[in-house]
Amino acid sequence: MGRKLTHSSKKNEILERLELALENCKTSEEVNAVKRDFDEYQQLNQHRFKIWSKTKTRSATVSEEMIEKREEQLKLR
Repeated sequence: MGRKLTHSSKKNEILERLELALENCKTSEEVNAVKRDFDEYQQLNQHRFKIWSKTKTRSATVSEEMIEKREEQLKLR
C-alpha cells in the first residue's frame, strides 16, 4: 500500500500561522480562542482521513505541543 503524498508546504504554512497567532496571545483566553479556531480547521481538514487512520497526524501533534508550550509560558508570567 503506497502512502499518499501530502502537501507539506501548506501544512508548514498553517503551523507557522498558528505559531504566530500563539506568540501574539497575551492571556490564556486568547490561547483558547486560537486553539478553538485551529481545532475547527483540523476537523474540517481531517475528516477525510478518519476512515484510514485513528492516529494523529504529525501536524496535529506539533500544533498541540505549540499550544501547550504557550499556555505554560503564560502561566509563568
